[in-house]
Amino acid sequence: MPGATFCLLIFLEMKKIPLLLCCLILAGAVRAQVSDTAIKVLMQHRMYPCNEVEYNSIVLAQRFFDNGAPPDSMDALVAFWKRHCDVGERPFTLSLLNEIRNNKFHEWMDGNDYVMSRDKSTFTGGNLYPDYVLAYLNEYKVSCQGGFADEHFDDWKSWNYPLPATVESYYKFYTQYYAFLRRMAASMIGKRKYTPVEDFLLHFYANPDSVHFASLSTLEGDTSVLAKRYADFKTFNNSVHGFSSSLHMGMWLPNGPLATVGSHPYFTYAIGGRTNNLMFDFLIGFRAGTSPNSYYTERFDSVYKTDNFLSWYTGFDFGARLAGHGKHELDLLWGVGYEELQVLSVSYDDPNASNSTNTINKSLKSFYANAGLGYRIYVTNKETKNKNHLRRYFSLQAKYNHINYNNTGGTDLTGGYATIGVAYGIYTHAQKRYTFKD
Repeated sequence: MPGATFCLLIFLEMKKIPLLLCCLILAGAVRAQVSDTAIKVLMQHRMYPCNEVEYNSIVLAQRFFDNGAPPDSMDALVAFWKRHCDVGERPFTLSLLNEIRNNKFHEWMDGNDYVMSRDKSTFTGGNLYPDYVLAYLNEYKVSCQGGFADEHFDDWKSWNYPLPATVESYYKFYTQYYAFLRRMAASMIGKRKYTPVEDFLLHFYANPDSVHFASLSTLEGDTSVLAKRYADFKTFNNSVHGFSSSLHMGMWLPNGPLATVGSHPYFTYAIGGRTNNLMFDFLIGFRAGTSPNSYYTERFDSVYKTDNFLSWYTGFDFGARLAGHGKHELDLLWGVGYEELQVLSVSYDDPNASNSTNTINKSLKSFYANAGLGYRIYVTNKETKNKNHLRRYFSLQAKYNHINYNNTGGTDLTGGYATIGVAYGIYTHAQKRYTFKD
């Protein structure tokens, strides 16, 4: 028989093939098909993909809890889930509640317990709890409200998992899981004396819509990692800091002999950043117009009468918050930089040049230093669609600048100047894994 011959060849070439495989191949030659069940028997090397492990873990966790299984059963389930999945909110929450239930909670999440520890040979897990706990509490709260990620269901479909079979069954499956977690947490409340952080977590997991993170600030005598992390993240998200960008406009008001060239509007663009109390910006700007008074300047051994005025400048601005509350802030401002003032630009005909018109230019150059005050009003304080924290503001600013223009051979233009103007700008920073909305 062709099937028997084929089986014999296979046996001679690969002696380790089980007899069952030869029989299946022989039956396949006779019937031209093998049952799905028979093939499954041969699938001996299980890979345990995370989605499959998660589905079964969710089913088993509810069964263990409802049937009163021994504590080590849930321990083993949680450990298995972690070994086959990356760090995530769903195994984290079950693990945390199980630790409180077994009186083993100690605010620790070892990264080496998860499959991610195999991603790199140099991976060192350490305690992931401080960096993840707030984000996962918030994710749990959103999930209890039905906010599952649609792309997660897309993963189920792309990996060809038969369960959940539809979008409706997917949502029902996870809705039941989060209802189970709330029930599990509620069943533990009042069972023994808990630490402040354990008590907060149980009440939060049982009623995520009614327990606010702000209550962590009022837990008397609480020195938990969670309470400290909340305080740190709240300070980070509520303080004014991050990338800055601003536009400035106002009046340039010279004094002393420099007042000859008159007052002029100025326009500045600045970018930089700030901490809660200190500011730093790089700026570039210009002033334009003509001088209301004529004056003299020397160029190429000739003295010219001019009313020219065009100025540009670049430098660094610094600031420190002196006082502030809510939407209002008073700042100390100072800066240094370089500027030029064009005092001459005249054209003349030159018959010896290929271009019949040439220009004689002259600019006075100087470094500057300034100091002043700014009064800032914040008009926007919100979270953007891409999860950044955005603040918009207007700032009324007044500064005095010291410079040293040397107009050799011409009109004395020494002196300083003041600037009075308004700035419109933004501060933005990325949220650190959690936004405090309650």
